[in-house]
Amino acid sequence: MPDSLSLAQYIDLAYTGSEFISVHPLQDSLKFFAAKARYNLRTNVINAQDVKVIKVADAAIYPDSGKVTILKDAVMQSLVHAIVIADTKSRYHQFYNAEVSIASRKNYTGSGEYDYREKTGEREQIRFDRIRVDSTLQTVAEGRVGDSAEFFLSHEFAFRGAFSLHAGQKMLLFDGGFHPVTDCFQEKPEWVKFASLIDPERVQIPIAFPLKNTDNEPINLGLMFFNTEDRISPSFFRRKISFSDTTMITAEGLLEYNGPATEFRIATAEKLKDLSLNRNYLALNTGNCMVRGEGKINLSLRSEALKIENYGVLDYFIFSDSIRLKCAMTLNFPFSERGLQRFSSQLESVNMPGVKLMSTPYAMAIEKMLEKTDFDRLKSEQALLGKYKKFPDALDRSVFLADVSMKWDSTTHSYLSYGDIGIASVGKNQINRYAKGVIEFTKKRNGDEFTIYLELSPRDWFFFNYRNNMMMALSSDLTFNDLIREDAQSRAEEKRVGDISKGFHYTVATERKKRDFLRKFQLEESQ
Repeated sequence: MPDSLSLAQYIDLAYTGSEFISVHPLQDSLKFFAAKARYNLRTNVINAQDVKVIKVADAAIYPDSGKVTILKDAVMQSLVHAIVIADTKSRYHQFYNAEVSIASRKNYTGSGEYDYREKTGEREQIRFDRIRVDSTLQTVAEGRVGDSAEFFLSHEFAFRGAFSLHAGQKMLLFDGGFHPVTDCFQEKPEWVKFASLIDPERVQIPIAFPLKNTDNEPINLGLMFFNTEDRISPSFFRRKISFSDTTMITAEGLLEYNGPATEFRIATAEKLKDLSLNRNYLALNTGNCMVRGEGKINLSLRSEALKIENYGVLDYFIFSDSIRLKCAMTLNFPFSERGLQRFSSQLESVNMPGVKLMSTPYAMAIEKMLEKTDFDRLKSEQALLGKYKKFPDALDRSVFLADVSMKWDSTTHSYLSYGDIGIASVGKNQINRYAKGVIEFTKKRNGDEFTIYLELSPRDWFFFNYRNNMMMALSSDLTFNDLIREDAQSRAEEKRVGDISKGFHYTVATERKKRDFLRKFQLEESQ
């Protein structure tokens, strides 16, 4: 028999030589072939040599140096430094340096070492403390990585806890805690509780809420607004500080590390395959230590009757502690219908740059707001006509901004816009134009403040300010101001607005209010 054969090849050979078959009633005709054997008549011990393989249940067991000893009453002496391949059909798993006790043709137990092979080909040795045969005659094994040991699912994911295998299944099941390996954070990492089959060729860890560490304490994932400190910071699997904290954006599904992009990514399996899909997404770039979130964004603002929704991309730069936001924004509030119509007409009457809606965060927003068939239809209409044939009720908002870039100012505790502002629609009137202007949303202890200034031309502008259920508006267009003033004094209008949102009011803003806001903004611009 050639010695150049692999261990797996020995499984399929038709052996010749002395066949030893147990007649013990509890050993189910356990058998093996041996090229040589000696039988001691005095001790009733058989010493077999050159035993290539013993098949037990679904496994092939290879004795060290081919030596097997059968003691009195057909008891096979435990094997040491043996090799076990399981199962004999798939041959996925191999244990070595194994201690094996063979009880019968259908049952064995043992322990042994195992090589976990990473995608790079590197091997990590782990030990299965218990190898056995289950009720289906399949080899199963369990082991554990202790707290003091270092083990990695890949270079990017540390693990500690229990692991197990089923012979017919290629992947191992890991049940314990993991943490991403990164230098982007100073805090000691949390061990995130999970249980999943892991493919070393592409390590993907399931992420589902609520998340806990291995001590069963709740942990956060995402970009967070810490309300007690008015501070934004990422929580990449970090323990919760306060239950009042707001998750601005997060994602669930699968966590993986993308080597070419040098970043951890969390999203659904479909999104990870195609990043252009409109699904929530969270990533940590380990090169520049930037956290990016995509999807619906919660700015952690108390806006009461002013209903705000934000969809887009939020970037947080860890080293500079700065944030950038590019989003579509909907604002819905009870207001003079005649005033909004005049506002819309003025926007349409001024020559301003056009907005390609489907190339802005607006596309993400409406895809989340609409049924797929409706979104596909509207997307096609925009491509062919540049507008909708019929404006959909689902997109009807007081003001729908298509493209807004903002930053967080930690000194003033405010979100501040920069660059031109893309306006998609006012009510059901399609605008699709860029206007100059500035938006500031400020966190304040006695009521958050929302201010929007839009400059259609040096002589045409609109100003809106909202705080504590009061919306104030002012424009260079005197007709707009008159409409607001008249409607605000109407009892019928007051009842209509009150029925929509109790306690809400609107009125004409003062010139000083607008001037003070612009002066503050201009001072910031000059610094």
